[in-house]
Amino acid sequence: MPPRLRRESPRSALHALSRIENSQQTRYRCAVYHNKENQMETVGGILVLLSLLAVIAAILGLIKPSWVKVSSRKQAFFGYMIAACVMLVTGASWLPDPKSSVAANKAEESAAPVLASKPEKPAEQVLASEEPEPKPTEKADQPRVELDLNIDDFVSRYNIAQSELGRQLTVNSGDKTDNGDQIIAQLVSQDKNMGIIATANNKTMQLYDVTFIGSGDGSVSSGADVVMNMIALVMAFEDPYMPAEIRREVAEDLGLMEGANIKLKRSFKRAGVVFSLSYIDGMGMFLSAAPATATKE
Repeated sequence: MPPRLRRESPRSALHALSRIENSQQTRYRCAVYHNKENQMETVGGILVLLSLLAVIAAILGLIKPSWVKVSSRKQAFFGYMIAACVMLVTGASWLPDPKSSVAANKAEESAAPVLASKPEKPAEQVLASEEPEPKPTEKADQPRVELDLNIDDFVSRYNIAQSELGRQLTVNSGDKTDNGDQIIAQLVSQDKNMGIIATANNKTMQLYDVTFIGSGDGSVSSGADVVMNMIALVMAFEDPYMPAEIRREVAEDLGLMEGANIKLKRSFKRAGVVFSLSYIDGMGMFLSAAPATATKE
């Protein structure tokens, strides 16, 4: 005998058509939602990027206000940091909420045509094959590695190193800014062609890293000042009373004995600290110090 065909009643057919129409309307609403969401996400991302650039400009203004076209360090810092905060808050508020995006995706998936859906599985089979997979455990945020010195210790050792090098130049801890996660300190010096920025734990004041920035005026004496300041930075971490023969090793690590073949980008490790040297055209020499365990060489 030929198989008997199942006849659908008019009521069930109308119910199926109604479900298909509802699914199409839901997909349309989801498409409109995603379009608006993408536009807001683009604008929000641009504002967040501009806020990061404003933070960089504020830091550069603390070093040398003329680099960011302002007259004073206070005007550079507060002006750019206020602009950064406004753009960051506005941009973050326009970025989509992850929870709402997940809900919209689930609604779109549930709006698939009823006629294309797969037959439901028996309850026993669902229990046997669709048990929830265990979620991987999230790793806790690792604490940042700190240097052995706090801000005041570094300032004292740096000044001793300058004295051992026969120089009268000294620095002090200057202004400190607490951004909630860390302290940012700009060390103040009599030399207008150099700057030192330190970041530290906002509770213990232990240093995370230190960055020296030096720019000469083209004269031999200003170039020598930059070199001596970099050597003093290394001495502050290793030994502020470093003998002359060890200072020569530091000069070799900095590439100062290579003459015209000097490489303006290098890194080396001394006393558990990684020093990274680089040169940026128009800004000068950068020498940063960070814990060896927190830096990939």
